[in-house]
Amino acid sequence: RPIGMLEMIDGGDRDEKILCVPDKDPRYAEVKTLQDIAPHRLDEIAEFFRTYKNLEKKVTKILGWKDLDQVMPLVEESINNYKQ
Repeated sequence: RPIGMLEMIDGGDRDEKILCVPDKDPRYAEVKTLQDIAPHRLDEIAEFFRTYKNLEKKVTKILGWKDLDQVMPLVEESINNYKQ
């Protein structure tokens, strides 16, 4: 299930990364929002995306994390685009 989104700019274009946790895994039963994830873990995830894009020689900028209420419209838009 989605819990948040990392918003970034990749090569001049918006590039959102939706952060999800396994829905049926009891280790994540209490994880519902980004606030349920340790801040250092979110920093590690953001750094992963920054690093792998740098390896591809792409210019990136991390804009920050967005909460679930801002993720769901993007998820719904993506589903609709896929159906078309």
